[in-house]
Amino acid sequence: MLKDLLANIDARNELVEWKLRSDETLMDSFGEAEWKRIFSDIEDIHSLYDFFSYDCGQCYVAYNLKTSVPFAFIYAYIEDEKSLKVSLHGGGWISGNTLLNYNAYILHIDAMLEKGIKVRTACQLDNDIAMRFNRSIGFIKYYSSKNYHYLWISKERLHKSKIYKRINRK
Repeated sequence: MLKDLLANIDARNELVEWKLRSDETLMDSFGEAEWKRIFSDIEDIHSLYDFFSYDCGQCYVAYNLKTSVPFAFIYAYIEDEKSLKVSLHGGGWISGNTLLNYNAYILHIDAMLEKGIKVRTACQLDNDIAMRFNRSIGFIKYYSSKNYHYLWISKERLHKSKIYKRINRK
C-alpha cells in the first residue's frame, strides 16, 4: 500500500519534476565517501547496487525542467508500512543550485505530506550542512544517537518555514 502511494507521488512545478528512477545511473553522481554519508549502512558501491535492487522504498530523480538535466535524488525508505512512515535519504550533485535544490526537496516533501505520509530523515552528527538544510525547511530533531540526528517534519512546519514561503510566493 505505502509503496503504491509512493509510486504515485506527483511532484512537479514550473522548475522541477520528480520522476521514479528508471535507468538513471546515480552511482557516478557521488564518490564513495558521499554515498556512505547518504546511506549509513552502505559499505561500498557494490552494496549500494544491492540496496537499490531491494523492494523497501522508492527512488526518485529530480529534473531541471529548463535544461532536462537530472540534478538530485531522493530515496524514500519505508520505515513502517502501517503508519505510512518513510525516511528520506538523498542529495544533489550540481553545485550552485541551492535554490533549485530547496525548491525540489520542498516540492517532494510537500507532495508526500499531502498524501498523509509521515516524513523523517537522519544525518550524521558532523554533517552540519545537511542539518542546516533540513532544519531550514522545518525538520526538527526528535532523537540523537551516538552517530546520528533523527528529524521529522509536518505539513504545518514545512509551510511555516521562511524558505517555503519564499519559494511559493505568488
